[in-house]
Amino acid sequence: TEVEWSRAAHEATADRRSMAAIDPLDLIKEINRARTQPKKVAKSICQRLARFKGKNFIAKDDPNRSIVTKEGVAAVKEAIEYLTSIEELPSLEEENIRGLQQAAADHVVDIGSKGRVGHDSSDGTKLSDRANRYGRWTGTVGEVL
Repeated sequence: TEVEWSRAAHEATADRRSMAAIDPLDLIKEINRARTQPKKVAKSICQRLARFKGKNFIAKDDPNRSIVTKEGVAAVKEAIEYLTSIEELPSLEEENIRGLQQAAADHVVDIGSKGRVGHDSSDGTKLSDRANRYGRWTGTVGEVL
């Protein structure tokens, strides 16, 4: 409901609010960059490892400011390992992006209104099923929470 969304937004940390301000088109550009240049992106991400202290990611411009991550360095290392192991992929096409955006919007409404976080919908629906509502996918489909 609107009240629950307002309360959740109020309770969010400043870092989460700043993450929510990311332009979706910029995010798609970065996803496409990771698809088309995975090894270059992995190298770029590698440089960020030194800025972690435990689960805190220290801001580049202000060592007194940090973002508390859920997974810490382990998730970054996993991303680097994955990116260095895959071949280049084509960019997402506009019709793919629209379908993924709609699948993501459905998921946010579903789990957000219930205070849940995760890749599975409240009824157990998987990402691939949500994505297939708005298009057909070959290979792998993924999401960023």
